[in-house]
Amino acid sequence: MTLGYLNYVEDSTPSSLYTTGKHRTRRDEETGEVLLEGIVLGECEMQVHDARLLRGAEHPTVARNGFELLQRRCVRWRPAGWSSASPPVTAPWGA
Repeated sequence: MTLGYLNYVEDSTPSSLYTTGKHRTRRDEETGEVLLEGIVLGECEMQVHDARLLRGAEHPTVARNGFELLQRRCVRWRPAGWSSASPPVTAPWGA
C-alpha cells in the first residue's frame, strides 16, 4: 500500500457543461499544457493499492468494480515507414 495524492472535482464546481456551459479544457498553444476552465480541483490523500497483486475473488472485474485488469503485451504505436533509425515520434492522440 502507498499513500497517493489524487485530484477530485470539488463540490463547489458547477454541475456540468451541458447545464452551465462553463466547463472547458483547452491546450496552451505555446506549452501544450492542458488547461481546465471552470473546474475546481481538490487534492485528497488516499491509500493506493496495486490491484495487479490481487488474486481470486479480490481480483477486479467489470461486473463488480466497473473495470478489469487484463494482462496484455504492450504494443507500441509506430507510424507507417518508421524504423529504429527514425527520430522519436508522438502518437497522434498524444500517447
